[in-house]
Amino acid sequence: SGQLGISSTAAQPRPVAVSAGAAGVVSWKAVAAGSFYTVAVATDGTMWSWGADSFGQLGTGLLAPTGGVILQDQPTQITGTDYDQVAAGPLHACATQTTGALWCWGLGSTGQLGRGGNTSSTVPVPAAAATALSWSEVGVGNAHTCARTTAGEIWCWGFDEVGQVGQGQGAGSRPPGQVLAVASTLAVGGRHTCALDEAGLLWCWGDADHGRLALD
Repeated sequence: SGQLGISSTAAQPRPVAVSAGAAGVVSWKAVAAGSFYTVAVATDGTMWSWGADSFGQLGTGLLAPTGGVILQDQPTQITGTDYDQVAAGPLHACATQTTGALWCWGLGSTGQLGRGGNTSSTVPVPAAAATALSWSEVGVGNAHTCARTTAGEIWCWGFDEVGQVGQGQGAGSRPPGQVLAVASTLAVGGRHTCALDEAGLLWCWGDADHGRLALD
């Protein structure tokens, strides 16, 4: 699907360097791999994506035909600058900026973009209900999102059928809400989430199938 960003859809059995086409970007500082697409941040703060786009997950403003897909086999720039960290799920992605802003794009049918509704977007849109907060890290699951503020708060939103949003009993789509008060980092899986607090304790919530929460 072009997710390697090398102007080809051929599989590569060995690592191949990616450059951002005519722009000549060869130095990168962050990367995230979705199901059939990739998003990366260059050292100059620009953000680029490539691969398959069916619900706007490339963030470049493209709108695939209903039931169809758009393929980009080389990096295409996403609007905006000063991007810092990026996370990619199957059909949506999010990124922080050095300014502390948080942006999400792609499929939003279960509130995973953090806008307080269930709309999708083909370009980055401000995420989370509390836009006054400053964000330093974000993680993306199958259909939910969690992010950490610069103060260490963990907030989550999106689809919550098994408690992966961490706000109590799972109940479908959830708006942004605080889960932990102080944390140093987080990790988001398909249907579960984990975070480390500043005391070194590890907290997990969501789907416990296959023992992924290590409750025993």
